[in-house]
Amino acid sequence: MLEQICDSPIWTQSQSWDTQSPTLSSCMIETAFVWLPAIFLFLCIPYMIWDCLKSNKKSIHWNYYNISRLLITIVCTGIALSKLILCFCRKYQWDDNPTTGHLISTVVQTTTRLILCIVFYCHRKYGIHYSGCIWTYLVLDTILGSLSVATFATQVMRLKYEFILYCIQFSLTVIILLFCSFADQLPPNSDNTETNDDNICPEDKASFPSKLTFHWMNNLLIKFLKQKSLKITDIWPVRHKNIKNQTLYVQLI
Repeated sequence: MLEQICDSPIWTQSQSWDTQSPTLSSCMIETAFVWLPAIFLFLCIPYMIWDCLKSNKKSIHWNYYNISRLLITIVCTGIALSKLILCFCRKYQWDDNPTTGHLISTVVQTTTRLILCIVFYCHRKYGIHYSGCIWTYLVLDTILGSLSVATFATQVMRLKYEFILYCIQFSLTVIILLFCSFADQLPPNSDNTETNDDNICPEDKASFPSKLTFHWMNNLLIKFLKQKSLKITDIWPVRHKNIKNQTLYVQLI
């Protein structure tokens, strides 16, 4: 099926394995490398919608972080849209006729960038300061995209202006990934507004990579290594939601 869409085999033994300079096929780059991250993002959409609907937090104020991230994503979406328009012009107006796989991959890339714009705006509106789904999608897209850029650089698979636009889009995707590796500000009137910002549990302010690697505990661990012991004042207060759970537990008893 994929070979019919691409008009070429997805795997060639002599090109990708039995050679001193192995390269990937254009069919694999235009289908699997684009569709796999997109499928993951599409599967995460119901969860992200549920996460926004169940949130009772106020909107995060506009700041340099979320404004810059949204603007870069909009520019990336515009580049993907321009690639899509050029692709349709090639197919219906010009003599050049791109493959169906290339056309579908361009539509998918434009759709995913548009979804990112919507998700970033909704997350700010509903007080969500990080997203594990978006970060994981961007990691997958960046890894596979880097392989695509390396293949395009060694083989003439696309027109010159398409390769330039793809490199710009890939660079912006990497920048968006760097933005999403950090968390946005906490929403106002959240559970922690009654405490000093220095006493807020770092886990509440941490990004997804920080929670994934427990990086948010580094300051406490470094202090313990230096002092060889910890005081009660060195430990942040109990998280507000944990206090709620404990209160409920006591009431049930």
